[in-house]
Amino acid sequence: MEVQIRNRRFRLKKGDVVVIGPNIYKQFLYNPHVGNRLITLNFRPEVIRGSATEGDDEIYLSSFLCQGPRFPHVITEERALSREVFCPLVNIHKELPARTAFNRLAAKTYLKGLFLLLAKHFRAYLESRESMNRKLRDLDRLRPAFELLGEHCGEHIEVRDAAQACAMSPSYFMRFFKQSTGQSFRAYLTGFRIEKAQSMLSTGGSSIVEISQQVGFCSQSYFGEVFRDLVGMTPRAFRRRFGAKR
Repeated sequence: MEVQIRNRRFRLKKGDVVVIGPNIYKQFLYNPHVGNRLITLNFRPEVIRGSATEGDDEIYLSSFLCQGPRFPHVITEERALSREVFCPLVNIHKELPARTAFNRLAAKTYLKGLFLLLAKHFRAYLESRESMNRKLRDLDRLRPAFELLGEHCGEHIEVRDAAQACAMSPSYFMRFFKQSTGQSFRAYLTGFRIEKAQSMLSTGGSSIVEISQQVGFCSQSYFGEVFRDLVGMTPRAFRRRFGAKR
């Protein structure tokens, strides 16, 4: 399996750990002849900010918010840290969904331990605190655009719609978006739609035609072409390999 992060590609092996910051373009590229299984963890920074003492949150979140263009992203299975990271990942998943106060405390505790391991490992690659704060401000300015994608990705979205949501001119928005995410808005939108389609194909019962419409593609054939180009297999093949067993 390979993963594309911004304009770089990384080849992954069993046991590798991938660390990707918020709203950075990513796309996992599957080999249809090889079985793949991912354990993923997505979180909101507020989970840490609301539980850490002042200043500690910058340390915990630094591995995600201070990723420069040369950030390595992948911890290979050969490193002992890969196995150290795997244990808290599994423990966090066991506490989810965190329905009780005990579950929430346990998940946050495992999460902070995991983030501390990552911060220590990546500290030589992290950008400055000023850069971190600037990225946070940039992402906050783009938040209306990300919310627009999340709520209306099945509809026709133009650059001007996202620019208007962020109170920017279209030309400035395009430059600002690419500078902040490493990807053009149109490429990011396409990747976002395909990622959502992957989730729907693996977990839902909707037909491929329905899914293509729900994520904003005008035709199933075009959806299939884009999906194959980005994922490496057709939507049907992806569902057969990764769909939930019934």
